[in-house]
Amino acid sequence: MASNNTDFRGLIAAPLTPFHPDGSLNTGMVQDLANFLNTHKVQGAFICGTTGEGYSLSSHERKVLTEKWMEHRPDSFRIITHVGQLSQKEACELAKHSGELKVDGISVTAPSFFKPATLQDLTDYCGPIAESAPETPFYYYHIPSMTGVDFSMNDWVKLARQQIPTLRGIKYSHWDLSDLQSTRGTMADDNSFEIFFGRDEMLLPGLSMGATGAVGSNYNFAGDFFTRIIEAFQSGDIPLAQQLQSRAGDMINIMIKFGIIQSGKAVLSFLGMECGPLRSPLRELSDEEKSALKAELDSGGFFEDCLNSPLS
Repeated sequence: MASNNTDFRGLIAAPLTPFHPDGSLNTGMVQDLANFLNTHKVQGAFICGTTGEGYSLSSHERKVLTEKWMEHRPDSFRIITHVGQLSQKEACELAKHSGELKVDGISVTAPSFFKPATLQDLTDYCGPIAESAPETPFYYYHIPSMTGVDFSMNDWVKLARQQIPTLRGIKYSHWDLSDLQSTRGTMADDNSFEIFFGRDEMLLPGLSMGATGAVGSNYNFAGDFFTRIIEAFQSGDIPLAQQLQSRAGDMINIMIKFGIIQSGKAVLSFLGMECGPLRSPLRELSDEEKSALKAELDSGGFFEDCLNSPLS
C-alpha cells in the first residue's frame, strides 16, 4: 500500500469510465488509460467517482472496474475507489471488496436523496462503510454541488476523527477555501491526513490554503501541464504558477461550455483513446459539437500547450 502522508503533493486523475458502443463496460481500455496517466505525471486514479459516472454503474460493474484498475495499475500508482451508494449496505459491500483488493483508499460522498441532517448523521453513515475495510484509508468526498450536503469540513473532522479510526483525508470538491484552510489547521497534528483538492480551475489557491494534492477530471489528459503549476508553487515561483493557472482556466472554460464529462471523453478520443458513450441521463456530444470543441481548443493552442499533444 502506498504511504499516506502529507509529503504527497501530486495529481490523481478521476478517470472516465470506458464503454463499448452498446453501453457495456470496456475494461480492455483500462490498461491503456493507466499507462497514459502514468506517462503524463499522474500518480494515481480515483475511480468510480463523479467523472467516472460511478452512480450510473451497477455495484457489480464497479467491482469489475476496480479489479481491472488494480490489475493494470503501474508501480507506485495509487488507486482510490469511490464506494458511495444511496444504500449504506451496498456501500459497505463495495468497501469490503475494495479492501480485499488492497486499494490505497476508499471514499464516499454524502447520500443525496435522504440527506444527513447533522454532523453526527453524516458520521454515522460513513462509519460502517469505513469499518467494512478496516485496514484501508478512508477519505470523505465533499462535493456539495452534487450532494446538497454542505457541512463545514472543519467541524466534521473534529467529530469524525474520534469515531472513524481509518479517516485519512478529504477529497475537497468545493469552493470554500476558508473552510479548507481551517480543516488543514485542525488536522495539523496528523501527518497522515491528506486533503485532495477537487476544483481543477482553482488548483493554485487550493494548494495555497493547505491542499496536499489534487484529484480532478482534467488530469486525464493534461497531467503534465497541471504538474507544472504544482512545481512552480513548490519552488516559490508564484507569478509563473498564476500564469499557468490562468491558462488552465481558459481551457477549462471551453470544456465547461460543452460539459466537463462529455468534453473529457471527446478530448481523449482526439488524443487517440476512444472511451465510448456516456450513461443516461448524460448525453454524448454530437459530431458537430465535437468539431466545435476541437476547433476552440485548437484555436487557443491548447493541444500543444496544455494537452501535450499536437492536433492530429
